[in-house]
Amino acid sequence: MLYINKVENDGAEQTRITTTTIPVDMQGDKKVIALAKRPDYIVPNADGSGYGLFVFDNFDNIQLPTDDLRRFALAMNMYENYLAHGIDAKSLSDTIHSWLKAENNALIASQLVSYWGGAVSAMPDTDRHFQEQQMWQEYRNATIASVKQRLIRQLYNTVSDESVTDSIYNVWADKSDPLLSKTDYTQIAYRLAILKPQQWQKILQKQRTRLSDADEIRQFDFISRACTPDVDEQQCLFNSLLKAENRRIEPWTASLLRLLNDRTREPLNNRYLQPALNALQDVQRTGDIFFPGKWLSALLSGHHSKEARQIVETFISQHPDYPDKLMNKIKENAYTLTR
Repeated sequence: MLYINKVENDGAEQTRITTTTIPVDMQGDKKVIALAKRPDYIVPNADGSGYGLFVFDNFDNIQLPTDDLRRFALAMNMYENYLAHGIDAKSLSDTIHSWLKAENNALIASQLVSYWGGAVSAMPDTDRHFQEQQMWQEYRNATIASVKQRLIRQLYNTVSDESVTDSIYNVWADKSDPLLSKTDYTQIAYRLAILKPQQWQKILQKQRTRLSDADEIRQFDFISRACTPDVDEQQCLFNSLLKAENRRIEPWTASLLRLLNDRTREPLNNRYLQPALNALQDVQRTGDIFFPGKWLSALLSGHHSKEARQIVETFISQHPDYPDKLMNKIKENAYTLTR
């Protein structure tokens, strides 16, 4: 389906948008559609019902549809074009940011935050830090509770900018955001301990005093070990995960592995990639059916370097007879790294 918008000026400094919907039945490689006038732009798959990659000519001056479904589908199509290299991360981020300011639908706004975060994570540090500062401002100004919550969760999981890190630290220290749960504050403590290595023990000690349940404390003590700034201790922790008896509680294992592979620890943590991939079949053999995917997500999601990409691509090329299901999981979780 093509959703065609024509922007006109009615002479009174008012912009009028006319739209035409044209169903398209793609039975061959090419479909020619005759139009009476040249449209300002064409939005393919406007209602999201089509299956595939729908490539835009450009995103310049696209007017947002007033219909929620079409607006959601347009945002989804834009992000898929970004993943296919049809739009760069900065352009997508700027567009999503401007849309978010005007979005009143909580579901669409929350998804926009997710797309924004996905694009920001691929940026070089200078652009990334600026976007994180913009995201922090949107968090402060957000009026929709679920969107405000989504923004700070996106930030505390991926933040690298020092000023935003300090702002999140203040929220954590004062427990000033009622939208955040105990689990959120614990997750924030883990990342702050990594981002502020001079204070890592103090941060973890304070968060531990906030926990009262024995199981919560056991979980915290297991996972928080990954926050150590000592690279030799990090290596020992990683090595321990290669033994099945140390992976018995799989959600804790995945959390620890994710922290060891935090983006801010590249390139040192690239040394975990090869042995962790080598261990994947053992992880499958000794664990839950879903654990290989969680293992790979924890291992790969924080990596963005060329060296990391080369390690993963080499592993894939050197294992042509690897079990299909596992290889597909590797490729799926490595997509943002290798695309």
